[in-house]
Amino acid sequence: MAQANELNFLITLLTFAGVVFVIALGVIMLNQNFQKNLYRQMLKNEELKSVHQHDLLTSIIAAQEEEKKRIAANLHDELGATLSIARMRMVQLEQQLEGENKITLEDIRSMSEVAMDSMRRISHELMPYQLEMFGIGKTIQDVIKKIGDSKDIRIDFNIFDEQQRWPASIELGLYRICMELINNTLKHAQAKYIYIQIDQFEEVLNLTYRDDGKGISESDHSDGIGFKNMQARVNALRGTLRIENEEGRGMIATVQVPIAPVSA
Repeated sequence: MAQANELNFLITLLTFAGVVFVIALGVIMLNQNFQKNLYRQMLKNEELKSVHQHDLLTSIIAAQEEEKKRIAANLHDELGATLSIARMRMVQLEQQLEGENKITLEDIRSMSEVAMDSMRRISHELMPYQLEMFGIGKTIQDVIKKIGDSKDIRIDFNIFDEQQRWPASIELGLYRICMELINNTLKHAQAKYIYIQIDQFEEVLNLTYRDDGKGISESDHSDGIGFKNMQARVNALRGTLRIENEEGRGMIATVQVPIAPVSA
């Protein structure tokens, strides 16, 4: 009888232990499943957040470029036309005057021509019209020629195919980044040489920029507005930006952007 009671107790104990084990196993599996679902939801939320941030950044940059385009058009069409008419009137008056009055008017006309050149330059910087017409290769070459005419610095530019065209957002983004790098070199680097190269590797467009200046400081790299603007443009293009100093050789910047080639 005692043995039967012990056996019944053992069976009850094992049954209870089995039930506890099944419950514990169920709890563990439910917890793991909950953690997996939570992790998936977190990834999904981060992905949605990333998409939202990217869309917001793209919209901001597009709005800025549209405003630049509007200002450039107003400068060219309104201010440019007014300055041209004023210059024409002064030329006409010069033909009718003599002596000091003529000299004074010639000086004023010269100042108006300087103002016209400045207006054209600012308009070009705001929105380079040839970028849309001829592409990034010829546009950068035009910029380099103008810099070479006014600055004591050598700039070499190499592009694997001058006729190749890419989506307008990519060409404009790379142009703005390239101009920011050039301006930084001219203003701060004390460089004598700049090298720029654009290559396409399958579905990636690569911009390499080097100068032989004094390099970039950590504060410029992390806090500089220009570098933040470049990083924002690269992020909007879903690309990568790497800027570093080369020991005794200045700085090097590399931009890689995923692309989908389009015909000219």
